[in-house]
Amino acid sequence: MTVEANGSEGGEAPKLLGRPGAAANLIIRGARLLDPRAGLDATRDLVVRDGEIAELAEPGGAPEMEDAEVVEGEGLLAVPAFVDPHVHLRVPGQEHKEDLETGTRSAAAGGYCAAKSAEWALTNSIRQELASQGTQVTALHVAYIDTDLVRGLDVPKLDPAVVAATALDGLEAGELEVLADDTTRNVRAGLAGGVAALYPQFT
Repeated sequence: MTVEANGSEGGEAPKLLGRPGAAANLIIRGARLLDPRAGLDATRDLVVRDGEIAELAEPGGAPEMEDAEVVEGEGLLAVPAFVDPHVHLRVPGQEHKEDLETGTRSAAAGGYCAAKSAEWALTNSIRQELASQGTQVTALHVAYIDTDLVRGLDVPKLDPAVVAATALDGLEAGELEVLADDTTRNVRAGLAGGVAALYPQFT
């Protein structure tokens, strides 16, 4: 089946979300591929076999694959999935604007593979809510990261690249929580000890 990028010429629009069934076989022809990490900026055919990127070919050079979906990518960009580092899903209380399902489905449709919700107390409920759609929820706990936001604070700070690598390692390992530094590990340990463990100065 051949589908134009906008679903025109009688074809069905490409699916935005994963669906049950076999892993995808897909050819995107003639798209501009951008991957800053790999130093890639070129027009290529992109071949996906069994749900994984298998080959980059010169425009028009991708091999034919039986039962593969073909997307004409001329004038379009193909880039690695995005990560949103700070999300406020409107749950609870403002579900008329957005809820967990619409927020994460919109993210997936827009090319995001992961998002960080700034809601520690909601992490477990979000994990349970999204489990049925196959969304992995990993809580990243971290104190100060060396960014412009905390430039004026004289405190120990983590390298952002280290935090990102630690978070991605946790995602790949299927961890429910990633504790990125000693501060968060101490806080997490103190939760099991109750309020007195977290605030010994008040006891």
